Amino acid sequence: MSEVLTKLPEVFDQEAFNLERWRELEADSFLASLDCRIETNQHGQIVMVPPPGFQHSQLQSRVMQCLLEYMRGEGQVCPECPVSTSGGVKGIDVVRVSNGRVEAGLRRNVLTIAPEICIEVRP
Repeated sequence: MSEVLTKLPEVFDQEAFNLERWRELEADSFLASLDCRIETNQHGQIVMVPPPGFQHSQLQSRVMQCLLEYMRGEGQVCPECPVSTSGGVKGIDVVRVSNGRVEAGLRRNVLTIAPEICIEVRP
């Protein structure tokens, strides 16, 4: 087991590492063909998540509708938003993010600054 752990990359700049790894994954045609969501852990390893069920999708839609209705003004409401974290790149079910954070933090199709609101739907 210790051999496996010693082969993991040493990460000094998690954000730069996450973005480079995400670029590699987005360019992989095999991964693009899979019917699942992909995230990474802090070591850049792929974490595959089956697509959510219909009930999850319904709840996600309701959350988005509420945010759109009650949080008008500058900003966006987005589903399945990739966010770079200390634990890798995670796909957040629903986010509400200001345009300023998008401008300041969008790198290589991943947000590097957390949205103001991040919601995980748990049916």
